[in-house]
Amino acid sequence: MSQSIALAILGIFGGIVGVIGGMVGVVLGIVGFHRSKLDAIRQFYMQSDSNDIKNAKRTIFDSLKQSPDLSKVKDEASTVASFYEFWGKMVHMGYAPLSTFSGTTGFRAVRIYETLSSFISNQRDSADDESHSPDYAAEFEWLVTRISKKYPRSVSRHQRTSASIDY
Repeated sequence: MSQSIALAILGIFGGIVGVIGGMVGVVLGIVGFHRSKLDAIRQFYMQSDSNDIKNAKRTIFDSLKQSPDLSKVKDEASTVASFYEFWGKMVHMGYAPLSTFSGTTGFRAVRIYETLSSFISNQRDSADDESHSPDYAAEFEWLVTRISKKYPRSVSRHQRTSASIDY
């Protein structure tokens, strides 16, 4: 009988160790998930500060001072649209939090979308061409819609002071 008690105690002890191990695994998974979101935010800011993105935005806004036609800056418009398309997809899939786009960052995304809206429409309307798609920048559009709904005061506040924002 003492052997069966010892085996029962050993089984209970093994079960407790297994539960504790499982709990540690869950905690480590949660910490890893939050860390990956922080890494995504850091990556967004690093990419948005890259010379390619900054120069593309600057070229677009400089071009608009001359003419509302973005046909001369297609490559830059495509670069910026693709950048935000990627980050819209990251937020949509849950890999990056929408809070990344609160404040000025969200306003800039909304403003550049509004600036590129005719270019995006043109890309969608020319869907018969292989290089165009009716879904062009759909995740970018989704992102801007979400930003505008989640942070309407921030977006409208920045729109009032947009002249002071350097792109």
